[in-house]
Amino acid sequence: MSAWRQLSIVHVSDLHFGPQHAFQPPLPPDGHPAVAKGWPKLLETLKRDWLIGTFADRGAPPTPSGFPPAARRADGRPDPNTRVVVAITGDLTETAKDTEFDDARAFIDGCSAASITGWQTRPEDIFLVPGNHDLHWGEKTPRGRWLGFSNLYGDLRQCRIDPAKPDGLTRIVDQSEQGLIVAEINSAAYIQKDVENRGQVDQAAITLLRDELDKIDAEARRRAIKVALVHHHPVQLPGLAEAKEGYSALVNSNALLERLREYGFHLILHGHKHVPFTFWYDPVCAWIGNHGYPLMIAAGGTAGSSDLGRGPGVTNTYNMITLRWDPLLQRVRIHVETRGLVRTKPDNSALDPIDWRWQTLRVSDRHFELPREAASAGVAAVREASPAEVEELEAPRQQAIHATRRNFPVIEILPSLDPQQGSEARVRIEGQIGRDDYEPPERVEWWAGPAFKNVVSVSRSEDPQFGARFTYWGPVLIQAKLHWKAGPPALAHVFAPLPADGTSR
Repeated sequence: MSAWRQLSIVHVSDLHFGPQHAFQPPLPPDGHPAVAKGWPKLLETLKRDWLIGTFADRGAPPTPSGFPPAARRADGRPDPNTRVVVAITGDLTETAKDTEFDDARAFIDGCSAASITGWQTRPEDIFLVPGNHDLHWGEKTPRGRWLGFSNLYGDLRQCRIDPAKPDGLTRIVDQSEQGLIVAEINSAAYIQKDVENRGQVDQAAITLLRDELDKIDAEARRRAIKVALVHHHPVQLPGLAEAKEGYSALVNSNALLERLREYGFHLILHGHKHVPFTFWYDPVCAWIGNHGYPLMIAAGGTAGSSDLGRGPGVTNTYNMITLRWDPLLQRVRIHVETRGLVRTKPDNSALDPIDWRWQTLRVSDRHFELPREAASAGVAAVREASPAEVEELEAPRQQAIHATRRNFPVIEILPSLDPQQGSEARVRIEGQIGRDDYEPPERVEWWAGPAFKNVVSVSRSEDPQFGARFTYWGPVLIQAKLHWKAGPPALAHVFAPLPADGTSR
């Protein structure tokens, strides 16, 4: 089993190489394509973003690109704890022409040999599913519809894909020896002109996924990060609905989602609607005993189409995702950073295409931990305190309250996104506001011991809750030094434990 404890995913969807590709000159009125000289390619802008882009801080060590967590250690050596993969969720082409597949192939080849946050990608780091635009949907036979994409996928995997059997594009990619399992799901197998325009996954494909997963060693499967790719949206949110389309989510999505939850999948990536969303999928039915894990669902928007619809802030997008899975403690943290393409200056005038860049639009940082049985309350002896005990016990409590002027450190523990650490402690100061003797501090200095080296100082003007965070592997006592407008500082402490039974290694 690999030492990787987390995974970074570059999620791009709906590239739409062809007439509506955004990274080329608009079609002139006479219909003849303009010369593309001076226009950047989509992959060029992404590589530049991975190299010099400014990304959201995740509490990991700083890296030259600004994107934490890095796939390299501080000494420049590759970090085995962070792998980077690229997930492409369909609609690489607009009309499935050979020239469009040539552009798609060049994009995949470039992603297969890229340096992303220090990780040198290889073909086995690329995962791919087709979309409804990736087949010749006017052709009468499956072979005619699927020849182009089957060849593209076969080139990537160095295998032959029978275009007459598009269900062969639904498969489990088992890299469990490296800590990863990916379900590539073809939701466009039944797309055909004048016959079917809605994505679906039939029961045979769902059964195939189950059978392939059952072939993997149960312990290796449990320990692996598990990600599913599909083009069509498995859940229809109100923001994905279009007029006169009715309910357009994936046919058989309920059966597919329940199967993925049963096998402990953590994340579903999809495209199709050109709208970036992230949300937990965790419905509970009283008739069913075990619902499995909740699923994070992330829609990629569109990285490459000019068909964006209308509305404030609408732009091309892709996702940078970090997923941390602790199989022993049954907890997962998924950080989704949606990057948006900037094509205008602050005054809304157009940038030259060569100056287009990506920036962070939104960050969704969520974590989940399976509830564990609480310690039995039956062993605790509960009795009413005597007057003498009240006097004895309350005096030191009141001393502590007055020393900190009714301000107390509190802590939240979650999985760390620093690949060198196990947990992240988020600390802050909460006060009993409204009490006559309450007074907020002016500044708080946080200290976690010599191993952490730095004192974290936060003023009230910077953050009224004086928040700080520490990543750690072993349990640690964190100290808060509260400074007032007048008077000596006060000390308070909060303990950052190892979650559960302390065996997070």
